[in-house]
Amino acid sequence: MCGRFSTVLTQSELAEAYSVDLDLVGTWMPAYTVAPRETAPLLHARPAEGDGDPVRRIEIVTWGFDAAWMRPGQPRPINSRIEKLTTGMWRGALNSSRAVVPQTSYFEWYEAADGGKQPILLHSDQPLAAAALYAGKQEADGSWTHTFTIVTREARDASGEVHERMPAFIPLDSELFERWISPEHPASPAELVDELMAESERVAQTITSHPVSRRVNNVRTAKSDDATLIEPIELDESR
Repeated sequence: MCGRFSTVLTQSELAEAYSVDLDLVGTWMPAYTVAPRETAPLLHARPAEGDGDPVRRIEIVTWGFDAAWMRPGQPRPINSRIEKLTTGMWRGALNSSRAVVPQTSYFEWYEAADGGKQPILLHSDQPLAAAALYAGKQEADGSWTHTFTIVTREARDASGEVHERMPAFIPLDSELFERWISPEHPASPAELVDELMAESERVAQTITSHPVSRRVNNVRTAKSDDATLIEPIELDESR
């Protein structure tokens, strides 16, 4: 699964990296840790007025899929498995509510010799775009809230050494990127998912990793503006 990530980019850097007009990027400060139920940038496209191309936007929304049709008390999934996108609860969002989550790295954990959870930071040498699905829900006061889930796939390379799953990343320079964030329904949802599987394999090959401080383990005390959370550390092999 993907249970924590970083988006260490400013608003202007988000606009440049993901080709979005700066005035269509929500207010954002670089975050060295983003946890479930917290907010994060979400990039999607909306239909333009008239015959224009869809307009890219980056909004700041909550991590944890919460659609209007979900029952009270039902889990709000932070991840959705790529193998199940074309069936069940994800089918509607796959058709019309696709997005990407800008990231610079993500965290996974393994059990160390001392029984503690050792965090590992997984990253590439360029900004990442995690495939996502989002939902909108109108609140009692008439306002709308949006939430998202990150699509995961079987892990490869550095990711697979730590955990069996990883985000399904889309290359920023791929033709798939434009179609994935498009508001249009895909001609074949199954073929779109197959392409996501293949293209995310390319990004997986670029992922590398290093151990980081266990201070990131505590969601309550790990601060989003603490740059030391992603710095490499030397592991004590006796732990």
